[in-house]
Amino acid sequence: MRKLILVLFTGLLLTSCGKDKKNEVEATQEPVAVSDKYSVIIDGIYEKDDSISVVYQKDNFFLYDKPIWQAVKGSAMAQRITFDIPEGQKVENLSICVSKNKDQSYITIKNVTVKNGANLVLDGDNNKYNEYFATDPSFSWDLKNARFNLNHSNKYPPSIVGNDKLLGLLTK
Repeated sequence: MRKLILVLFTGLLLTSCGKDKKNEVEATQEPVAVSDKYSVIIDGIYEKDDSISVVYQKDNFFLYDKPIWQAVKGSAMAQRITFDIPEGQKVENLSICVSKNKDQSYITIKNVTVKNGANLVLDGDNNKYNEYFATDPSFSWDLKNARFNLNHSNKYPPSIVGNDKLLGLLTK
C-alpha cells in the first residue's frame, strides 16, 4: 500500500511540475509581429554603366527625398537588380528611375517583380509589368529590337510609375 501511495505521489509531483514548465514557456513566448519587408526586383539589360533608383509612396506621398539607389554595371547580358525597401514601411505605390546615364540610349526591361517578404505581390515576368506601370514621355518603344529608347533631354530622368492597378495590389 505504501508503494502504491508513493508511486501515485511521485507521478502527481512529476506531472504537476511539467505543467508549470510548459505554462512558463508559453508565457515567455511573445507573438511574432508581421512587418512589411518589400523588395523590388528588376531584370533588365543595361549596356552601359548606370544608376537606377526606386521611390515608394507612403501615406499618399512619394518619398522623393529618400530614393533607394543601385549601381548597374554595363553588360549585354540580362542582370537582376534588387531593391530592398526599409523594413516596416508600408508601400502604396512605386516610382522607378530606370536610368541616370545620359549616354544610355536604350534599355530592355524584361521583368519588374514586387515581393513582401516571401509573398509575391506582382509577378511582372514576360513584360506583364507593363499592365501595372506607366512610362513617362522619356520612353519610346523600339518594336524591331523589343526595347525602350530613352530620351534624357526632359526635365526628369526616364522613369516608370505604378498605375491604379499596382496601387490596388499594394494597398489591398
